[in-house]
Amino acid sequence: MKRLNTVLMFLYCLLLFSAGIVFSFLFTKTGEVGFVAFLGAVASLATIGAAITAIYALNIWYPQFKHSEKFKALKKLREILDAGNSAEKYIESVYFDCMRKNTNETNSGTKLLDARHEAKTKWRRQCLSVERCWDDLETLFSQSDLAFFSDVPKDIDSAVESHVQNIEYMTSDGASVDFIQLHLQISDVCQNIRLRTKHVSEDSKALISKLVS
Repeated sequence: MKRLNTVLMFLYCLLLFSAGIVFSFLFTKTGEVGFVAFLGAVASLATIGAAITAIYALNIWYPQFKHSEKFKALKKLREILDAGNSAEKYIESVYFDCMRKNTNETNSGTKLLDARHEAKTKWRRQCLSVERCWDDLETLFSQSDLAFFSDVPKDIDSAVESHVQNIEYMTSDGASVDFIQLHLQISDVCQNIRLRTKHVSEDSKALISKLVS
């Protein structure tokens, strides 16, 4: 910004110098000057001055605009994050549906399957919303700024999918499963997902504080 100010000041000085040269040619030896020629010279110099002023104003406005957009993007991300609730419900719905399949339970089959599909839909919708916010952050912030985050939403989403696949694998083909122990493991997994999501929210808040300081 300091370099830009120096360049603009130089251009303004050059403009004033050019004005002196132009007017020296406009005036006759007797000190007279054509009115039309005078207006033409003033209009030309005013156009150049306006262009320089516009460039200067744009270079002041854009950083302020970008700073505001950064703040809005971080705030939106914090508002959309659901503390890992949708991921937890999705994982647990998979657990109960897989337990039903493993034990050949038929009475609640449709209900559990519908609950699983609904939880998966809500979780994927949540992932998409967060992903869009994160894309905005990647557009506005540099990679060094994003390194401020200790975790990335996409990595958390991948972890959820990995845990779901693990549950399906462990309970497939009528395998002998200790479902009580498995549920305890899932509880630990969900707690970890909530903690990682919390870190993203806290890092967003800290970065907001850094922007406004």
